[in-house]
Amino acid sequence: MKREEILERNKKSLSVNGDEREILISGRANIIAKGVFSVTIALLILFKQWKGLDTYDLWGVFFIYCASESLYKYYCLKEKKILFTGIGFTIAAICYLAVFFLKMLGA
Repeated sequence: MKREEILERNKKSLSVNGDEREILISGRANIIAKGVFSVTIALLILFKQWKGLDTYDLWGVFFIYCASESLYKYYCLKEKKILFTGIGFTIAAICYLAVFFLKMLGA
């Protein structure tokens, strides 16, 4: 293989996948964002419970987030335990949001 071919193949790979530094930064940013989101939801839930308000809407949003992450991981990794986790989160999200909307409608 010629030097030019190797350099061209490497350039195409970097343009598609990004370099290691970008991948590392993206992964760390993802972890930090998950942490901030989880802490924010937890604080909002605690505040709403302290005020005596229903928290079904926040739990629904949190479980939708968890379900979407789990189902995407299953799509990529094809592991059954991740699928079952995603299905569980989806059921929980549907239940919490159903209760929230039923309460909003006065049922």
